[in-house]
Amino acid sequence: MARNTTSSAERASDWLSRPLHVVLLALAASAAWALYAVLRFPPEKATLNLVYHVPIVFPFVTFLIERSRSARQAPSWSLAPDSVVLSLAMWRIIGDVPLVSGHALFLSYAVLTSRTRITRFAAMVVLLETLWLKLIVWHDSATLGFGLTLGLCFALVHWLVRSREAPIPVFKGTPN
Repeated sequence: MARNTTSSAERASDWLSRPLHVVLLALAASAAWALYAVLRFPPEKATLNLVYHVPIVFPFVTFLIERSRSARQAPSWSLAPDSVVLSLAMWRIIGDVPLVSGHALFLSYAVLTSRTRITRFAAMVVLLETLWLKLIVWHDSATLGFGLTLGLCFALVHWLVRSREAPIPVFKGTPN
């Protein structure tokens, strides 16, 4: 009788390599945040969460899954740009980071550096919504512009760091 030698981490990685599973997980996370916002906040703040914060959950989750899958093969120092961008974007939510839109920073970085179409497309759609809200609804071009600029700068750093790495084989045992 043959024994199954795959670890739970390998099974989870295999499960998360399927685009449908990634989409379902990201949708579930978005729905969970929406439910939390509706139950936790008064109506006006819940509406802001539903319109502005819930949409970013989807590309955020797909981005984290994408990066976690490639992090095992990459040197740890190459994750520095991702870490800084995620820290600044999250810090914007829990603290006060003046003059930068965490949405614009994260989404522009994700659009420019993601390798999967799911993450790039989701980030682009939510970035377009953010542009509309910031420019048309809230007339907030300053934080938007600075967030987009920082996202571009960190994307350039990401590309520079990644260009210095050895190529990661697409399939085991074959060169790129």
